Amino acid sequence: MRKLAGKTGDKTVSKLMKKAAKKEQKRDKKKLKKEKKRLKKAKKKDKKEEKKRLKQLEQAPEKKRKGRDAEPNSVSSESDSAGSSSGGDCVAMAEEPGKEKVDPADSMRQEIPSSPDSSDSE
Repeated sequence: MRKLAGKTGDKTVSKLMKKAAKKEQKRDKKKLKKEKKRLKKAKKKDKKEEKKRLKQLEQAPEKKRKGRDAEPNSVSSESDSAGSSSGGDCVAMAEEPGKEKVDPADSMRQEIPSSPDSSDSE
């Protein structure tokens, strides 16, 4: 501390110590504020995940009941309930009778080779 006092000239060691203590308090206060913010964010995220998990648990038994008790003609009611969940809509659409499963990648592959062949024959 004496070196610091010597470099600054007229400032005493006690003044420098007070200044350093003030800076440290400010730094600590800033760290506490950041930590509080981080904890608040984490708590909010946990709460959101808990709600999501509970919602999934509520819906899971309903889907099982519908699947077991459902008649073959009640496909539209399943697609309505599955539409809110992610990916459920695709499964319901694939099971619908009368609709063909068409893979977009396959249809692209079929179109590409046919175009050059038709231009070569002309």
